[in-house]
Amino acid sequence: MVQINRLLPILLLCIFYSVSAKKFDKHETTRQLWFVSNELINSGKFEEVILLNNKLINECKENDYKAGLVMGYYNIGNALSMMGEYKRSLFYLDIAMQYNRKINNEELSAIIYTVYGNNYLMLEVYSASVKYFHKTIQSAYKIPRKERRTYLINYAYSNIGDIYEKTGNEDSAYYYKKAAYKAVQDSYNTIQLANFFNDYKNNEDSARYYLNEATHKWGRKTDIYMAYTAFDESILYQSWGKFYEKKQDYIRSIDFYEKSLKKAIESNESGIILEAYQHLAEISQKKKDFAKATEYLTKATTIKDSINARQKKSLDISIQKFLDKTEAEYGKNKIRFYYVSIAFSLLLIILIYCIYRYFQEKKDIERQLEREKLVLAEKEEIIKSQEKQTKKLENKIKDGFDEVVFLAKKNKPEFIARFIEIYPEFYQALLKVYPDINPETLKFCALLKLNFSTKDIAEYNFITPRAIQLRKNRIRKKLNISSSEDIYAWMNNLEQNV
Repeated sequence: MVQINRLLPILLLCIFYSVSAKKFDKHETTRQLWFVSNELINSGKFEEVILLNNKLINECKENDYKAGLVMGYYNIGNALSMMGEYKRSLFYLDIAMQYNRKINNEELSAIIYTVYGNNYLMLEVYSASVKYFHKTIQSAYKIPRKERRTYLINYAYSNIGDIYEKTGNEDSAYYYKKAAYKAVQDSYNTIQLANFFNDYKNNEDSARYYLNEATHKWGRKTDIYMAYTAFDESILYQSWGKFYEKKQDYIRSIDFYEKSLKKAIESNESGIILEAYQHLAEISQKKKDFAKATEYLTKATTIKDSINARQKKSLDISIQKFLDKTEAEYGKNKIRFYYVSIAFSLLLIILIYCIYRYFQEKKDIERQLEREKLVLAEKEEIIKSQEKQTKKLENKIKDGFDEVVFLAKKNKPEFIARFIEIYPEFYQALLKVYPDINPETLKFCALLKLNFSTKDIAEYNFITPRAIQLRKNRIRKKLNISSSEDIYAWMNNLEQNV
């Protein structure tokens, strides 16, 4: 045992030099950044993506491989986005864009903008999401590879159409869904047009036309970006189910929903599985088959609980520590860079000043410097005094904000009274535009002012997200808030606009 302990440091040293001497393989690193990472993403192994790309980023830094750094930080940002860590994802996308500005790679810009758009879409900041998807389109048009260019443009158009559909802008929704269809006339885009005519225009002929077209196109494409999957097939069957449900042809509707359910189970798409059970439950209720409806609703509840549990799953502790460390180090480097820049600027200013003053009389220099010292000292005193006052005010505001957020989360009855104390200007402004506002609506506006998401409001008030969305729409109508305007931004700017 003693001999082994003596040999262990030597063995570790040999291993270290062996690893250090390993030559950087740019081709292999690129393969892992693009293909291996993409396969892990598609397999749902997001934490493995983060660990792998952290290693690859270090290798790229050591070998000045800038495109590799862009892709590495993008992959981490993309993985975090897939895990629901949208705000954290934005941090890594920002780093990726900083490196990409040095090489100006339009394809990398396009895929980064795509994840920016996805993040803001999930955060319900729709205006920012649309902006970044438009940037995706602008960059994608400059990509030489046709398949890649077409895929990214199609993806951006499709998402912009979905956003306008969510916000009730039907004309714009149709425009972008049609643009996606023109870019790629695959089954998915065709289905989206069919759903639009079925759900919003009540145009049975157009809906049937596009559904038939989607069905006839099935399986013809072989392009890797447009390959058909069980997920796509489940969407097609679901759309036929909705079409026949609207016609009250429940036999055909049930048949297609069951086919959709089967394909969704094959592709493990819990969201589509949930929708299939919900549709089947609704039809069973319409047919007064309440036993069957209860069965489907029970299954839907189980799936929904599973989805919620998966969404609430926290990051692995080791991954969390790694991300915290990376972000802290990046923050320190950024601050260090600012300090160096400020110091350099100050030195340059001082040097110019000294050269200029060199030609002045010594007595004038001494008097001028003395006056400046006195002025600076007075300013510093004023600044220090203002900083203390600002700090006190910030602490007071923060304490009040934390308190009302806590009361809101606990659904406490004293929440409204305390909110009015903390935000009296907002309350008075709201009364001007809505004099007869009732306590429940006032509470809902207060939650929007505090930037509570639809999901959070639903959770803390024990109601569905759909009900919250309907309430938002009523508020928009009552206060004349346009569908293109972010309701949260409107609430936060109310005091200035009234």
